[in-house]
Amino acid sequence: MKTSKDPARIRPFQFHGDYHSVYRLWEEAGQGLHIRRSDRPEEIQKKLQRDPDLFLVAEVNEEIIGNVLGGFDGHRGIMYHLAVDGSYRR
Repeated sequence: MKTSKDPARIRPFQFHGDYHSVYRLWEEAGQGLHIRRSDRPEEIQKKLQRDPDLFLVAEVNEEIIGNVLGGFDGHRGIMYHLAVDGSYRR
């Protein structure tokens, strides 16, 4: 298990620098996280136009170790993806 004395930093997702790392995290997340057509680059860019503040990443030493992708339809909030690198889970 990786551990760090440095706390995770939470920040907004940035498409150009983060997409591939986040996608890889989704692929390695295990059971329960299903990658779909809506997770393709062009769909994520559309999502960022609607809800840029509902896609966050967690990083330690500039390495993305987690993310959450949410949505809001005007009435309800939903969490589409929540993934944490297995070596940082506790």
